[in-house]
Amino acid sequence: MGRCEKESAVLLVLDQAQADLGGPELRCPDCPGRLRRWGFARARSLRCSGGGRVWLRPRRVRCASCRVSHVLLPALAPPYRAYTIDLVGAALLASAGGQGHRGIGTDLGVPPDTVRGWIRRVKARAEWLRVQGTIKAHMLADDLRRLGTHGLIERIPHTHRYQVTDHGLHTAIFLTRLHDRLIPTDLAHLANQSTPSPLRSAATAYQNAIDNLTNATGLAA
Repeated sequence: MGRCEKESAVLLVLDQAQADLGGPELRCPDCPGRLRRWGFARARSLRCSGGGRVWLRPRRVRCASCRVSHVLLPALAPPYRAYTIDLVGAALLASAGGQGHRGIGTDLGVPPDTVRGWIRRVKARAEWLRVQGTIKAHMLADDLRRLGTHGLIERIPHTHRYQVTDHGLHTAIFLTRLHDRLIPTDLAHLANQSTPSPLRSAATAYQNAIDNLTNATGLAA
């Protein structure tokens, strides 16, 4: 097997649950290989807002193809930082509001030089951040437009903010209840092969129809 030229990296994932899970749904950043669990990295603690600490024991994963290992961190833990992202964000927002790095450090209990380093790094990548923010804003605008077209949200007059309509709230409640009451039960029926089920019979007939169609059109693998 070939080996990736790059060294092991730190991968940010969406939430703590995904960071703990690891697993085949994650792909290697350097090749198409799947990432498999491979023990843990060293435990660490991060300073968070309010002076508290968050303890992490990050999951380590290894690429099944190139054999390079990586560390999974939840989004709250910036790589190579001893502080959580909410604390870093609070410092950057205060700087954007005109406050100096010394005052920010005093208010947050962070060394002023550390705060100044955060500010300098963000300023150095300001253009990249602006481009990424613009892309995300355009993507979000399309989603908001679709939700507004269906009457699920409405724009608050004279602002750039939206609020959920009564119809949107009722729709969300209905879909949540539908999922909680129907989906788990029906999936159990589909998985249970020992007892007859109208839903399982319909699913089998549907799958057979698709198989017949692919065979007839020459699309079968």
